[in-house]
Amino acid sequence: MCIRDRRWEWLTVAGIGLLGCLGLLGLDGPIWQWLRATSIIPAAWALSSASGGTGSPFAVWFVVGVVVYALVLPERLAWWYPALAVGSYASLLALPGSTIPAVEVIARVLLYLVIGYVMVELGRLSIKLSVEHAEAEAGRRQAEVRFRAAFATASSGMAITDLDLGIVESNRGFSDFVERPEDELRGMSWSDLIHPDDVAVFREKIESLRSYEIWSFQLELRFMQPKWNVVWGLVGASLVADAAGESTFVFMHVQDITQRIRTEQQLRRSEEHYRNLFGQSPVPTWELDCTSIGTWLQTLRDAGITDLRHHLARRPDLLRDAIEMIGVDDVNDAAVRLFDARSKADLLKGFADEMLTPDMNEAFTDLLVALWDGRDRTDARVSTRTIRNKPLEAVVHWVVPTVDDAPDLSAVVLALLDFTEYQRAQEALRLVEERLRNVVGAAPLVLFALDQYGVVTLAEGQGMAQLHITAAEMLGRSVFEMFRDSEQMIRAIRRGLSGEAFSTPVEIRGLVFDIRFTPIWESGTLVGAIAVAIDVTERKRASERLEELVRSKDEFVASVSHELRTPLTAVVGFAQELATNLADMAPE
Repeated sequence: MCIRDRRWEWLTVAGIGLLGCLGLLGLDGPIWQWLRATSIIPAAWALSSASGGTGSPFAVWFVVGVVVYALVLPERLAWWYPALAVGSYASLLALPGSTIPAVEVIARVLLYLVIGYVMVELGRLSIKLSVEHAEAEAGRRQAEVRFRAAFATASSGMAITDLDLGIVESNRGFSDFVERPEDELRGMSWSDLIHPDDVAVFREKIESLRSYEIWSFQLELRFMQPKWNVVWGLVGASLVADAAGESTFVFMHVQDITQRIRTEQQLRRSEEHYRNLFGQSPVPTWELDCTSIGTWLQTLRDAGITDLRHHLARRPDLLRDAIEMIGVDDVNDAAVRLFDARSKADLLKGFADEMLTPDMNEAFTDLLVALWDGRDRTDARVSTRTIRNKPLEAVVHWVVPTVDDAPDLSAVVLALLDFTEYQRAQEALRLVEERLRNVVGAAPLVLFALDQYGVVTLAEGQGMAQLHITAAEMLGRSVFEMFRDSEQMIRAIRRGLSGEAFSTPVEIRGLVFDIRFTPIWESGTLVGAIAVAIDVTERKRASERLEELVRSKDEFVASVSHELRTPLTAVVGFAQELATNLADMAPE
């Protein structure tokens, strides 16, 4: 039967070939649309000449359809296309009257199938490499865009320099840091921006970088801004190589650390000032580490202890253990002298047994209770002893510093004020005052002291009885109110409180007192006056009587003198005449 009479079979073969061509529908773009349109022509041509063997028409169709399409089709379609193509070729066996040997068809089917799938794999790898290259290129461009954006907008300073440290490019952050425009910085040497004292160490680091001894470094440097302002920067530098691996640039990154450096300098100065004050302070001071105490107190809380003082009273051994937990970090020279230590080392060992008197143990208990209650300070009056067993009277002050609103138990301060000499002076003063009261209390005088406002702060002496007033009634009262009826007394008190030292007689309530005022000064400031008033009323009266007697005597003498003056004048006259002219007179 003629092939032309079996058109339905040809249509079947043509449909199979057309089905393979439809696999190209997965491609996009104008070129692939043109290929889809033209791929039907060689397929139809090959099928129409199928009975004539496997000549060039089929070869062209297979190369274009199987090889080329397998290389360019998407992977999901390319794997189907060789099978569809060779399926179209194998369908020739089904055509009646075909002259192609079955063995040849099968061999070619297998060969074309292997070649097709090899091409499919090559196409897949080619597409994969092409995609990866495109993605890498896109990633490189995107990374470059990101780097440029990050470089330009970074808040910290960045700069790219050549190997001679000439600035090639810099960002806004670096321009703001050195306070120079970006255009001015371009071409400027990096060394011109650094403080002269830091240039040498910077160049040394750069030489190590360029000689590949190091690949990068970080260095704190001072930079010179206009008007000689100095700022600090943390500089990071690393080499930038080209594609051949040759170093071409140096990338610089600068972080402004001026505030940090100034804070650290201020902290160091504060620490030095503190150490100087601590070491040179005349007040004996300890710096204690009570960190272990804080942990120990927490274990007691966890154990259900609620009253620490009562617990320590029941367990005195715990107090001794707690004292041994306290570390002595430092003591000053005043503490060494006060406790008769040979050196700081004697006190840094801890608190000696001689120091731990009952009073001192009670002071430590107060400290523990204060920490337990969350208080930051406490003090106590104690009687303790030095390392050489000398008695010592003192006031102990504990202070717990606060850091970030929390107690810092690692730096508890113990200050001890020596009251030994003060106590002795107080005792001596008490004895003097007692003797003074004994002497003054029995004497007919008044000893009183006034503050700057005229308020009586001291009153002693028997002279108060003459005024019908007691010491209790005088103390705390104003003399201006008590003696308002004595103008003389008010004037004398005002003179005494003005700082003048003087004595004056004053009549008070019919009595006469000789008062001696002495001002009281403290650190150049007038704070009052002290006065001694002696009752001279009887002496005054006796003096007045004596004056009266003298006046009476003078009057009597004047009267007698007048009565005797006349006769005596005649007698004196004759006597003078005789004395002068006696030699010229006759005996008669």
